[in-house]
Amino acid sequence: MDYRTSKPAFEFSNEPRSLQEIDAARMSPVSAQIKQVIDLLSESRKSFTAEQIREKCCVDVFYNDAIFQRLVNSPKVNFDGKLFSYKHNVRDQKALLKLIQSFPEGIAVAKIRNVYPTIIQDLQILKARGQIMILSDIESQEVTAYPNNPKAPIKVDDELKSLYREADLPREIQDIEFDLQNSRMNLLTNSTKSEWWSKLLKKVNR
Repeated sequence: MDYRTSKPAFEFSNEPRSLQEIDAARMSPVSAQIKQVIDLLSESRKSFTAEQIREKCCVDVFYNDAIFQRLVNSPKVNFDGKLFSYKHNVRDQKALLKLIQSFPEGIAVAKIRNVYPTIIQDLQILKARGQIMILSDIESQEVTAYPNNPKAPIKVDDELKSLYREADLPREIQDIEFDLQNSRMNLLTNSTKSEWWSKLLKKVNR
């Protein structure tokens, strides 16, 4: 459905200054107009119709199709067919944690990094507290925040399940430790040493 077809006809204002501002806004770059709208939504955290946006910042979102398309497809903007609003209404650490907890499969940090000024610091604080996990994808370089909840249901890709089932994993703990050492990973266990101590203690306690 094209929501623009239902908009009222443009009504010219009786205020010359308003007309000049709207005309000047239309002549400005598309990116500048979009920034004006997103700044309005971000700072107010309210919902606006297209007409209200035009009144507030002199940007007619229906005048230029490029502006309309980029706004409705923006990761920062919600559009329900009538009202535009900022997508993530988050302003503090508590609300940030609640947002991340609503995404058990993770949310890209790039999508929320500009939601409020100290969000990066708050992400690090939540990570240090063990309330969230922040993981990076080596290939895509994308950083994702996950709720640190062992009971959270997580969907696993069928291809990943298949790879896990087909993998030939070592059955003995010594073999696992050997593979980890070959991968240059630090071990938290030493089964050979533990087994030696266990046999020694059994001899001593006889």
